[in-house]
Amino acid sequence: MNLPPTFEEAVQFAREELSQRRANGAFDSDVAWKACVNFSAAEIFGDIKWFGAGGAEVKDFAEMRRLGENQEIIELDSKIEPNSSDYIKKIEQVVRNAPNTAANFDIAAAIAATYVETGIFMPETLAKWAAAVLRGEQKRPVRRGKFAEGTGLRNIHIWEVARILVKRGMTATRNDVSPATSACDAVAEALKQMEESPSSYASVKRIWNEFQNAGGS
Repeated sequence: MNLPPTFEEAVQFAREELSQRRANGAFDSDVAWKACVNFSAAEIFGDIKWFGAGGAEVKDFAEMRRLGENQEIIELDSKIEPNSSDYIKKIEQVVRNAPNTAANFDIAAAIAATYVETGIFMPETLAKWAAAVLRGEQKRPVRRGKFAEGTGLRNIHIWEVARILVKRGMTATRNDVSPATSACDAVAEALKQMEESPSSYASVKRIWNEFQNAGGS
């Protein structure tokens, strides 16, 4: 039976893993925004959301299935009716709100691009909107306010690295007055060495508990 990593080994692993994820945009708000937009677009696209004509996977949607496990954490505030099963109605809602928020504008653009890419006939409301955008008659609204969804996506990566350490035999958390030996301690120390936030044990523990309570495994 393999022994769990030492604390120093765990910190090194977490730092290397998180550094690689950072290089791929895990801590970049613009990358996170794009991922959230693509996820929302994929959710709305209906039963054909993952695959285009001939079964080819649509560009940028490959990671959306993994992120879908944490849907309630990364959804954009686009005011889409959550209980509607009619994706055409959802598209119409997004298009109707596109002049008002950057989230709806970008989601509508991602959905339109998917229809074009797959060769599937585009709904009339979306087609008219896309034509207006191409003619310069519709402008993208300015994105305002704090982008909380970017933090949610960053936290997915923090939780995943902690989960790997737990699967390797480490205890996830500890009593707050106990020595720093848990997976969450190792991840917090790695983030501190990377000069990234959050870098406290309490914050990483809160992220761990949030995802575990949301059904993470």
